[in-house]
Amino acid sequence: MTAAPSEISIPVNRPRLPTAERLLPYLREIDATRQYSNFGPLQTRLQRSLADHHGVGAANLALAASGTAALLALIQAIVGGPSERRPLCLCPSYTFVGTAAAIRLARLQPFLLDVDPLSWALNPASLETCPELERAALVLVVAPYGRPPDLDAWQTFTRRTGIPVIVDAAACFDSIDAAAVVRGSIPVAVSLHATKTFSTGEGGLILAADPQLIDRAARALNFGFRDDRSSSGPCFNGKLSEYHAAVGLAELEGWATKRQGFLLAARSYARRAARSGWSHALHVREDHACPYALLMAADQPQAKTIEAELSRAHVGWRHWYGWGLHRQRPSPAAPPPRCPTPTISLAA
Repeated sequence: MTAAPSEISIPVNRPRLPTAERLLPYLREIDATRQYSNFGPLQTRLQRSLADHHGVGAANLALAASGTAALLALIQAIVGGPSERRPLCLCPSYTFVGTAAAIRLARLQPFLLDVDPLSWALNPASLETCPELERAALVLVVAPYGRPPDLDAWQTFTRRTGIPVIVDAAACFDSIDAAAVVRGSIPVAVSLHATKTFSTGEGGLILAADPQLIDRAARALNFGFRDDRSSSGPCFNGKLSEYHAAVGLAELEGWATKRQGFLLAARSYARRAARSGWSHALHVREDHACPYALLMAADQPQAKTIEAELSRAHVGWRHWYGWGLHRQRPSPAAPPPRCPTPTISLAA
């Protein structure tokens, strides 16, 4: 599905994280404290710094070892575990496999649904008529390629149906409206993986209005412990280490410059697309930092032609979400989706 790595001159994504020199002061702090994990001082500082960056309280934010861990902790904090009456978690087929993996790890059954062709995401109004709602414990909404969902619309959905909603906002570090999240009732999980804009190398963060939900999620990330040695509720080990927190703190120091680099690259792509007549098909973000430049093909034959041309030019490309979770082998979700996803997107 991608060009051979040995033939690529321009990769799809080449992450750049803080240099060793920028990390050194933080590594020396770790040497001095000799605390390497378990909510250490650097993790606590990063949590507060990211809360300040997003304009929310530290009690509205938690850090995790990965975006998937953040999702899993949120599911466990909200749903707990599966029930015979409501074993399903509704989610889009058009997403990365990590979405379904988190659902499976929480012992819920992913039920795959088609996405809206314009938003590339689930449509809350359409979902209200879905027969599977009667068996759903949760709806996991995906913000595709860093496009935040309409939080107000999903809050309306929750009020009408009584079913909680979580947003997998993996690539939304710069585009999520954190103030809106903490004013509402829809929590989000963001990835801090190296391929995202802001990164701790590997990590994730949780944003939510309810500090008690954040506390339950933090407990789930720490074997069920929180300020005592009594383990309670579904849990696992999903804590962010001090080394990853060091990367995050150094990353935050240089974030303004790094963010500007993403914006300049997106504007360059947009200008060149306009000159070549491809503005209708190229999707980039010129207002927020986003790690994707997406080319929408009209159909599969055109997609194949574009793939061949990019490969001949030694330019990397990828079907970022593949062909949908329902076509993964072995499939991470069952039963199959209600209908196939109609769009083809390439990241290049």
